[in-house]
Amino acid sequence: MTRFPLLLGALLALLPAPSRAQTAQDPLPAAVERLKAQDPLARRQAVEELVRLRRPEAVKPLLNVLSDKDEYVRAAALDALGIMRVREAVPKMIDLLSKDGSAQVRQQAAISLAYLVDASAEVPLVAALKDAAPGVRFAAARSLGAMRSGKAVEPLTAMLKDADPQMRRTAAGTLGQIGSASAAPALTGTFKGDPDANVRREAFKALAQLPAAADKAFFAAALKDADPMIRLSAAATLGRLGDASGEAAAVELLRHAEDPVRMQAANTLGMIGGKEKALPALEAAEAAEKNPGVKQGLSFGKAQLKARLGIVDAVAAAAQPVKKPAVKKTPVKAPASTPAANAPAKAPAKKAAAPVKKTP
Repeated sequence: MTRFPLLLGALLALLPAPSRAQTAQDPLPAAVERLKAQDPLARRQAVEELVRLRRPEAVKPLLNVLSDKDEYVRAAALDALGIMRVREAVPKMIDLLSKDGSAQVRQQAAISLAYLVDASAEVPLVAALKDAAPGVRFAAARSLGAMRSGKAVEPLTAMLKDADPQMRRTAAGTLGQIGSASAAPALTGTFKGDPDANVRREAFKALAQLPAAADKAFFAAALKDADPMIRLSAAATLGRLGDASGEAAAVELLRHAEDPVRMQAANTLGMIGGKEKALPALEAAEAAEKNPGVKQGLSFGKAQLKARLGIVDAVAAAAQPVKKPAVKKTPVKAPASTPAANAPAKAPAKKAAAPVKKTP
């Protein structure tokens, strides 16, 4: 009677232990099943679960969801497929960008195409720059910038005259990202004539990214611009070109009344400043600064400058352990061997014992 339980236990011991995957319930089938739920929110949550899992088996169900009747579910699926870099979704993304009735879906399609950087999406994205919805135009411009699209330069140049300053700013930034020298005249005109300060700043930054940025005279003239942020951008650009003439302008702006300007001045000096002028100015500005956030920015700029120039603080240097100079040990040479040295040592001769005197 006792042998049967022992035999059964021995057989069970030979069976492989269940794996963790077998003991834990696989969440993928449940998520796929929830894609069929009546509640759109449940379907969106299922899409989020599938993108979290990022498994190849999730691709086909997500592609099917691109035909969901709810616009937000379709947008969520587009986002998921873009994050997962599913290249086979590109044709459907292009179709939705061009034809979907929801601006939300078209915008998400433009964003997701930026993840994949597929050449076939370039022309549809350029066409989307004329979409009626501003969000779609913004997303298309950003995606074309990520693709460094040469075909987008002309329509983006035209957008520099858009009625919306945000659109003009986006167009200027994207042209700088693409980096085509043919955009320089239009960007220069925007920099000199746009009434919006932020658009002017973006156009100036874009010009600094173009091949024409080697023209130091243009950026040197900008050191006298009425906008302090333009002066700082000019100083940084000149510094990258090996010209330190903008350092004085940045040092002066450490005393500006506006916090963002002082922060940017510290950052600029961290990139281009020198030991003689910029470092003492940063130290003095940090000591006098009342705003904790700006003070931290000044400290960072100072640390950046020191790291760039290889300057070590005296306190930090003192804290480092002093390395003792290595002592070179010279090997002691054995004396040359002689026959006498090789002869076996003789035991010392024993002295004769003194006679013991007898006392009378």
